[in-house]
Amino acid sequence: MNEFRIIKAQRIRGRIDVGSDKSVSQRSVMLSSLGRGTIRIFNFLDCADCRQAISAFRSMGVKIRLDKKRGENILEVQGKGMAGLKKPEREIY
Repeated sequence: MNEFRIIKAQRIRGRIDVGSDKSVSQRSVMLSSLGRGTIRIFNFLDCADCRQAISAFRSMGVKIRLDKKRGENILEVQGKGMAGLKKPEREIY
């Protein structure tokens, strides 16, 4: 049997290219909010449901900025980490 040793990573860096899609855009807000540091999401789908996801994570203390540059929606998320989210003041829609 093969043995694998897993070493805790200090940082993961990379790029994933996927199409602009509501489900992918919403999940990108969720996952980047749970990460740590600045995450930029290019080709973010700007629609009502995706804005609700942004609003939900903002209410938990995540700084999120949507920037429209050169016809491309770029979302910048300041991830708080798994333990960094705060309890929202009211119910999340």
